[in-house]
Amino acid sequence: MISEGSKDRQPSRLLSVPHVLVHCVGLAVASTLVLASLKLDLYKDLSWWMVLLPPAIALCLTFLVFTVAVFTWVYVAYIFFTQGIEVDVESDFRLDVLFRAAKICFLGHGYVSLLMFSFGLLLWKLHTWPALPLAYPLSPLIVLGMVYMIFAIVFTQPEVDPPSYFLVGISLVSQSIMLVIKLDYAYDLPWAATFAPSWLTYVLLLIYCVLSPLQALREAKVRGRVALQAAATIRLMVELRVAALAAAQSRFTRSFAKSLASSVGFSALGCPRCCLHFDWMCCTRSHGLV
Repeated sequence: MISEGSKDRQPSRLLSVPHVLVHCVGLAVASTLVLASLKLDLYKDLSWWMVLLPPAIALCLTFLVFTVAVFTWVYVAYIFFTQGIEVDVESDFRLDVLFRAAKICFLGHGYVSLLMFSFGLLLWKLHTWPALPLAYPLSPLIVLGMVYMIFAIVFTQPEVDPPSYFLVGISLVSQSIMLVIKLDYAYDLPWAATFAPSWLTYVLLLIYCVLSPLQALREAKVRGRVALQAAATIRLMVELRVAALAAAQSRFTRSFAKSLASSVGFSALGCPRCCLHFDWMCCTRSHGLV
């Protein structure tokens, strides 16, 4: 239940969990690259499980966070649909927010589960069963890439960003297939050709990063021109309205002044009909003005 003073609370520390996870993943990738270099160049006896220990820790932490998030969402949804939750008017807790949280929790948990399964098979191949085909450890990544491509085709903005989703999906699928071909079948395939999908992805990503700010700048200029035109139109309408009101007020003032002068003049003549109806002909006939 959300109390009345919820809007005065400080932001929850749980909001910093995604930032911590991102930093942990970055540190794990850098540590793995360093340990892999040491394994391949200097310390041949270094075990693969030690090389892959940093990403294993990062994956386990991420999996734990998403698991807690899934159970928390299920509990909140159960309370929301069965007992009801009293929510402040200014609170952002709505039904669409609940569904967006479900999408993040369940999809994130599924993604991390696929990554953990792939990572476990890869560690098993490197440390215990070298004869295991690489297609098995990389099959979860292929499935994940296909899911990204399906989302890019089926959904549109603002649900997903179709270009980026399709780029990530095609990169995962193509790079995984090339690694399987290189390490399981075509051993003489050059490494440059093996990582061609990754290089193509980097080039496309660089182009996207260059063009996206330019497109955003053009859209901002268009929105600015539209806003200026709308403001000028509104100002013109207001000025015309003010001018019309001023003209109407001026006509009313002149008419009222004439009526008041006539009333005062007729009152001086002492004719009740003249005073009430402003009958000029009455005064002319009664008082001998014509």
